Amino acid sequence: MNRWAGLRYGLMGLPLAMVALPVYLQLPRYYSTALGLPVAALGIWLMMARSWDTLQDLWLGAWLATMAGKGRLNRLRHLAAGLMMGSFVGLWFPPLRGEALLPWFGLMLAMCYSSHSVLNICLLAQGSALPAARQLQAAAWREGCGLLGVILMSLASPWLTATTALSPWVRLAAVLLCALSLLASLYWPAADAALSAPTRTDWRLPWRNPAFRRLLLPCGCNALAGAIAGTLALFFIEDRLALAGSAGWLLGSYFLAGALGMPLWIRLSQRWGALQAWRLSMWLAIAGFLGAMGLQAGQVWIYWLICLLTGLTLGADLMLPPLLIGQQVPATEHHAGYFGLWSLLGKLALAGSALSLPLLALAGYQPGQPGPQALSIAYAGLPCLLKAMALLSLPGKPLRHSAD
Repeated sequence: MNRWAGLRYGLMGLPLAMVALPVYLQLPRYYSTALGLPVAALGIWLMMARSWDTLQDLWLGAWLATMAGKGRLNRLRHLAAGLMMGSFVGLWFPPLRGEALLPWFGLMLAMCYSSHSVLNICLLAQGSALPAARQLQAAAWREGCGLLGVILMSLASPWLTATTALSPWVRLAAVLLCALSLLASLYWPAADAALSAPTRTDWRLPWRNPAFRRLLLPCGCNALAGAIAGTLALFFIEDRLALAGSAGWLLGSYFLAGALGMPLWIRLSQRWGALQAWRLSMWLAIAGFLGAMGLQAGQVWIYWLICLLTGLTLGADLMLPPLLIGQQVPATEHHAGYFGLWSLLGKLALAGSALSLPLLALAGYQPGQPGPQALSIAYAGLPCLLKAMALLSLPGKPLRHSAD
């Protein structure tokens, strides 16, 4: 895959990441601080919207596969792009205030989640429908553009939730950049014919594929490990290591290492195969988490090296599981149903990772106070254990798709 073709396919990863990061991380703080919504009421609407986001993936992938069989997926993709952009604008520039702001927040959030899921599943299915020789490069372009979007929104984070005079302009610039990249993505299609090819679309087909089922446990454990570490990263940096002022560049180094490491995982996958390359990345991540468990306050440079090591494995976690899943889809079946289930796994992992905070509270941890050893165990020990479980459940040899 040449660079132009890779960019045409992967560019959609940029707006998807630019929407996902602030919607999950910064919007709750923006609505509670800048717009003055009560935290309890905001939490209820947020829980309802995220529950909808998780449950919809039970049927969304199969529905998209059915639409593809009818040749309607490209039209639906354009509609989803318009809905995502409109709801993203509505979330950052709400026209309502007071009591009406809460239902507006819930409606815009549900629309944003649904349209984002449609575009993400279509993008993954589109990449896995490419010829086998191009799938690895396509995944690298997709996830590389996604990491660029994460880095951009991370840099804009201090202004997105603030109330300074500059903040509205930063929010407007983020929306415009997201809109332009989304528009370019829609009009630079790379494999739309594959998306609309008539195929079998029964929602039960992925469950009947034993090769696909064997990937669910390692993919789920690996996703949960990453979600727990991501949920607790700022708490660990600020309260356990006492490095609140360094959190921005430490996390930036982590994401940058993930982007720069993608060529390495491409070469290793081409030489050893995706399974062996992913297995190596898990061993490296376990080594990094073990090192993090022993850190004490102030050890910034050692933690920075750990961020680089675990960030390097991020590229493998982003590229290789979707690649392996796509390889298990028979030619007679559509990829959307499989990636709907893959998307569901990721969202269940995010939901499960939220339980780490109540468990830490039971252990006596209070955010803003010096973090106990339990915080290190939760941040690094649990992901280490989950990575080990993923390693043990990972198939020992390349899989071949089949049906029961």
